[in-house]
Amino acid sequence: GHVLQRHLARSLERQGTNSIIALAGIVLGALAAASNPGAAAGLITGGQALAIQNQLSYSRDAEREADRIGFQILQASGYDVNGAPAFFQRLQKAYGIMDSGVPGYLRTHPLTTDRIADMQDRARTVSQNRVPSALEFYLVKARARIEQSGSTSGLFDLRNLFESLSKQASPEKQMEGFYGLALVAQRQGRFDQAEGFLQKARAIAQNVLAPGSPVQRQSLSFDYTASELALARGKPEEALQYAQNAAKADPFSFSAVVATVNAELRLGRTNDAINLLRAKTKAQPNETIWWDLLARAYDQDKKIGLRHYALAEKFATEGAWPSAIEQLKIARSAAGNDFYLGSVIDARLRVFQNQYREEQKEQKKS
Repeated sequence: GHVLQRHLARSLERQGTNSIIALAGIVLGALAAASNPGAAAGLITGGQALAIQNQLSYSRDAEREADRIGFQILQASGYDVNGAPAFFQRLQKAYGIMDSGVPGYLRTHPLTTDRIADMQDRARTVSQNRVPSALEFYLVKARARIEQSGSTSGLFDLRNLFESLSKQASPEKQMEGFYGLALVAQRQGRFDQAEGFLQKARAIAQNVLAPGSPVQRQSLSFDYTASELALARGKPEEALQYAQNAAKADPFSFSAVVATVNAELRLGRTNDAINLLRAKTKAQPNETIWWDLLARAYDQDKKIGLRHYALAEKFATEGAWPSAIEQLKIARSAAGNDFYLGSVIDARLRVFQNQYREEQKEQKKS
């Protein structure tokens, strides 16, 4: 909202007007000083106060305008507009103590309670059209919670949360709960139990969430997780099948490609993995994950020079130029009499060294 309405530029323009008001107060005060010193002080102080009040008033108006624009964007994007007042309610809960004791006219922002009331009034005027949620939304939400757990105690807390969700009346929540329990069990090495939870989540998605449900049934997460579990249980053929199913459903899915590569490497199909990853690095050369996996594949295939070359490209995508240059030097040494590989490495080495020098020059300037 602030960007769309150019509030920063308008604020700078407003400051010029306020400076004139303050300056006018000083001039009038100076003129009145000879006859009435008290009036002079009042004029100077009043001019400065008016300038400050104008700036504060403008800031509050800008915040209200930004809230309105944000609400309109939320509505136009198909999101639940009740999220706007809910956001300010969370803000009030977190920082409510800081809102007390300061009058509204002395604030740069409107009172949070006023913003909540404004958003609630706007939300009441909007007809609620429920947008179908993708099944993937609930599954990715569960995986995101797992990724953020960070500790054994965190996993324990999440297990309790997912157990609670699995017992709720909503099929969507049940599915999210069982899928989350599968991920927790997977992290804890209880793969058979994880498989059982995953099957329960699949059953809910297939049998309960029928066509016409507010949840769309397409999902890659089930196949990706099934592939991970099959690999962990020593069934790489099964893992590859699940991964390929996911890749067919969405050829651009990073997760599906990662699962496919992991299964192929476990099966010893290194050439297939290398060919897939080389295609990915060509199409998406700035994606670190493809170079990292390619380095693994070359390592398994005993191609040391190419392994270090892939690691160099990986470090380059991360901006770690010294490490990238070092890996290229190792790759050049390992390439031996391979003229083609040596030429490629030499060319990339010059590019990396030039890039590193340019970066150092920029750092010195700053």
